[in-house]
Amino acid sequence: MVLLKEIPEMRFTLLTIITSLFIFSHSFAQPKITYVSSDNSTGLLQVFTMNVDGSSKRQITNVPFNCMFPRWSPDGNKIVFRTDDGRIYMVDNVLSDNASEPLFVFGGDNPVFSHSGDEIIFSGDHAGVTTLYIMKPTDPDAEPISPIDFSTQQVISNDGRYIVFSGFDEGSKCIFRMDVDDESDDYISKISMNGNANLEPDISSDNQKYVYASFNNNLQGTIYICENGVETPLTKGITSASQPKFSPDDKYIGFVSIEDTNIEFNIMLSDGSGKKKFNVKGGNIGVFRWIDNQTIVYDADEQNLHSIGTLNIVTGENNIIANSGMNLHPDVFVNSNNESN
Repeated sequence: MVLLKEIPEMRFTLLTIITSLFIFSHSFAQPKITYVSSDNSTGLLQVFTMNVDGSSKRQITNVPFNCMFPRWSPDGNKIVFRTDDGRIYMVDNVLSDNASEPLFVFGGDNPVFSHSGDEIIFSGDHAGVTTLYIMKPTDPDAEPISPIDFSTQQVISNDGRYIVFSGFDEGSKCIFRMDVDDESDDYISKISMNGNANLEPDISSDNQKYVYASFNNNLQGTIYICENGVETPLTKGITSASQPKFSPDDKYIGFVSIEDTNIEFNIMLSDGSGKKKFNVKGGNIGVFRWIDNQTIVYDADEQNLHSIGTLNIVTGENNIIANSGMNLHPDVFVNSNNESN
């Protein structure tokens, strides 16, 4: 029998292989962020990716127009985004060294991948109907999936069964839930019950709770939660609140509050208690996403400086991870061993 201690070269080789595999596994497990940045030779907003600590920044697109709101596919290998003139594009093979050239998909807004990752769901105005559409990236045309006028701001549940969105009903914006497995005529149900303009919905991981922002005539928003058919306001006493999003474990609801000229990040428990406000680095917070149960990624601006940062709501650790040029619209991909929102 050959003993490793008798052959130092063999022991060194095996240790190198094991170390390399560990580094590769750790690198793959690290969440990835996609965002848009003007930090490139054109000065236009292009799609980038980076690690959650801000390392390994990589430009994905190089096109003669501004890119906006990139979103990951479920497997992290594709990114869909829209341009500032309302065109939707997709990039494939993002995790490889040979990402594809952006593929034009269709005209529309708020593109997201379906649960399978094979199709793209977006809001658009086609054939005189403004609603939600679905299509494969290579299809010649898109199919409407909602009969509700002005269906927008769609969010897909973690299991892919439900699509929650905002749409018009009797002259006001309401929150609806679409059951994609229901083949009956009642596959869409109304969630919100108040008479305000209800926008920015989110759905809990167990599909039992829904949060949304309800705006009055003065455009002041209140966060509501609906559970078991009961609608409850959660942010009374706050001048205006918006962008509610469940943490991956549904313990917290993150949201943005507006007080005078300050726009700040907040958390609360799902019953509205335990509210806590954070003054994040980089200025006024814009878009945010949950990375895990304790951490968000966000964009912020201060005197026309647009940065991307991360915030741990438990430890308070707050880091700017991209601040060269204009940096906006982060989205998070977490591999199957983790959770994302």
